[in-house]
Amino acid sequence: MALTVTGQSNPTDTKLAVQDDAGADADNNIFGEDVSVRMVEIDNGGSSTVYVKLYTHASPTIGTTVPNMVLMCPGSVKRSYAFPEGIAFAPAVSMACLTEGGTAGTGAPGGTQKVYVLASPIP
Repeated sequence: MALTVTGQSNPTDTKLAVQDDAGADADNNIFGEDVSVRMVEIDNGGSSTVYVKLYTHASPTIGTTVPNMVLMCPGSVKRSYAFPEGIAFAPAVSMACLTEGGTAGTGAPGGTQKVYVLASPIP
């Protein structure tokens, strides 16, 4: 019996957003459409804990707009969060990386944080 590997088309039409210097300034409407977030990976190059906040808002006001999701990553750690069924973000998904969790935090992290967001369009 022989092993065969066949390339497959992408049935979920996923897109990957990569922010290689995430910070307190929001990355607004990163996909430009309604999406279902399937995975977020945070590579925290700093020594302090950071919080990646995701918003269902095309242009959130950091420190005022309530985030829809807050993901924590300790210093000098790479952490992945998987959502196999997807979490809907409509009409947009925006993100910021901060030193405080919750709504009010506005502190910029030290070091370099990379954030990867994998999403697919909402059918």
